[in-house]
Amino acid sequence: MKPGIFIGIGGSGVKSLSKLKAKIYNSYKDKEQFDKENSFIFIDTDLNDITKIQSDETLIRMLDGKKPIGMNEFIQIGKTVPSHVRRRANSIKGP
Repeated sequence: MKPGIFIGIGGSGVKSLSKLKAKIYNSYKDKEQFDKENSFIFIDTDLNDITKIQSDETLIRMLDGKKPIGMNEFIQIGKTVPSHVRRRANSIKGP
């Protein structure tokens, strides 16, 4: 497999990427090579989504006991509620 940078954005993106990460991890015979060749970035506003993924026993088993999302792989975008941002943006009248 070729090296890659993988990015998951939002609840569905983060969930999908964590599953993809586990599948890619399992395709490597040399697990150290997996870490050298691949980078994962998980971006979300909701820490609850991350907490659920971090406690997913199936993913943890697939990753040989490692948490699905490493501490250096997660970016939290504040406490923004996307629907509030969209509503506010829609209320702004143009020139």
